Amino acid sequence: MKTQIISFLMRAQFVMFSLLFISYSNVYAQNFTKGAVYEKKADGKNEPLIGATLRWQNAKDGGTSTDTEGKFTLKKQAGNHELIVSFVGYKTDTIMVHSSDFQEIFLQPDNSSLQEVTVRSSATSIDRLNPIHTEIITTKALAKAACCNLSESFETNASVSVSYSDAVTGAKQIQMLGLSGNYVQINTENIPNIRGLNSTFGLNYIPGTWVSSIDVGKGAGSVVNGYESMIGVLNVELAKPDVSDKLYLNTYLNSQGRGEINLNLANTLNKNGQLAY
Repeated sequence: MKTQIISFLMRAQFVMFSLLFISYSNVYAQNFTKGAVYEKKADGKNEPLIGATLRWQNAKDGGTSTDTEGKFTLKKQAGNHELIVSFVGYKTDTIMVHSSDFQEIFLQPDNSSLQEVTVRSSATSIDRLNPIHTEIITTKALAKAACCNLSESFETNASVSVSYSDAVTGAKQIQMLGLSGNYVQINTENIPNIRGLNSTFGLNYIPGTWVSSIDVGKGAGSVVNGYESMIGVLNVELAKPDVSDKLYLNTYLNSQGRGEINLNLANTLNKNGQLAY
């Protein structure tokens, strides 16, 4: 008899605990809204949107976001049934939620195109991403000077000065930070070019129409370019054939009788434009 009473009490406790657990689960479920956010693909499959933001209209808290399966759980607010769903690249949608059912939300991609954007830059700029102080001379600055070759491209720049080392032959020399060009490393497309005996007339061998921009680095350069840069580095970026004009003719004539003619031709080797000269 005693054993039957104990068994009856244990079953009663189990039933009471089950009823309390079920009632708590129902109350918990009623206080939260659950669902998932998807995108309907062309093949009919639903792709979950990870990181979509959900919040109630005029809510003070920050809301919630979807997990790796696109699912979310958001606490309800009394009298608020407007659920705002947003995601980068998709149209923001407002869903009316009146029940505790599992909500399946589908967002539409935002295919609206941007308006025309015009990017303007100054004639000279400082490279903020390079730890070495580097000044970039663009074609806008080069157009201010009648530069028929590389030696005449620094007339409007105060960082680099060019002087005649020999007035008879017309040899020019670069000066930076008060020292001669022997201590300046001159590269073309980050490859050492004008060096040794070539430094006497090498600046005259690069036409001005070939130059796209010039990077002027003051002080010791990076070890990537070698050990020759003691007071600075000059890196000449040449015009890229795939984006240059197919036909470019430049002429120059001054009052002292000097004349220059530069002709640039660019063409692609295949239809896809992968190779050019």
